[in-house]
Amino acid sequence: MNGAIEFARQRIQDHLCAAGHQINAYWYSLRHEPHREHQFVEFYFGQDHGPPLRIFTKLLTSGGGQTAFGAQHWLDSQLTPHNVLAVPKPILYDSQHGIFAMQQVQGRDVRQVHLSITATEDIRRIGSALATLHNLPVPNLPPKIMADHLNELVRPHPITLAARLPAYRDQIQDTLRWLEATAERYTFVATPIHRDFQLRQILLQDQQVYVLDWDTFAVGDPAFDVAYLLVYLETHLPAASAKELSTDFLAAYGESREWSESQTDLIARIPLYQAFNYLRRACRRIRLQDTRWQTEVERMLQLCHSTVDP
Repeated sequence: MNGAIEFARQRIQDHLCAAGHQINAYWYSLRHEPHREHQFVEFYFGQDHGPPLRIFTKLLTSGGGQTAFGAQHWLDSQLTPHNVLAVPKPILYDSQHGIFAMQQVQGRDVRQVHLSITATEDIRRIGSALATLHNLPVPNLPPKIMADHLNELVRPHPITLAARLPAYRDQIQDTLRWLEATAERYTFVATPIHRDFQLRQILLQDQQVYVLDWDTFAVGDPAFDVAYLLVYLETHLPAASAKELSTDFLAAYGESREWSESQTDLIARIPLYQAFNYLRRACRRIRLQDTRWQTEVERMLQLCHSTVDP
């Protein structure tokens, strides 16, 4: 066990013992996640009484974690076991040593939801979970607007993308102007938003939907999260499955929302955030330069163009 992992293990064990747990053994495993900056460790703490405690830990190599810990702590205080939405219970956050520990969720992966015999039920439950988030009281945070999303969520910034792809420079610059101008025309009723709501961040456990990775949690337009999930379905699932599941998702979301604005108004804003997300995905692929990245960059820019200029 290297020094950082041993230090984290001791900090977490001390915290658990202070909370009344009697720890008699421990072991751990490392989780490899490509393209992630942090190290991930799954700790298992044996107890004198009860099953082992499973703790998922991020060793933060470049800061961060405070937003996610604060969000999960707040959400844990707002939600009950009767809610369809759930979050991993936060255990410990140590900003000085870069440790963020939380409950390890043992749930069902839904990235291939279209292949499941319960696909419709699953996606409807996910829609209800997102509605639950958007129904919660609004934290005392300034609402995020389009400029914030561009600066905080897109790496590299689209201006850099335009410089690297001269053939698309005019289109990217036009898109940025369209995003800003269109966002200014709309008003919205702010809610808590996740800002990375997609199937890779979701695990199903019993009747609950566990949503992970709250690093981008904010207050803003709920249409942002709706569009984010729709773009994920469109770009990762076969077209027919994506269309059908998108319809089911939107239906369940609409049925579960406690509407403080017109549902029609929210739906009208979805293309704005779909265009944003296509552009964000193009920037991400050029940053990662993974398999078929050039083809995917062009595909995302084409989807963006068809949304901005249908």
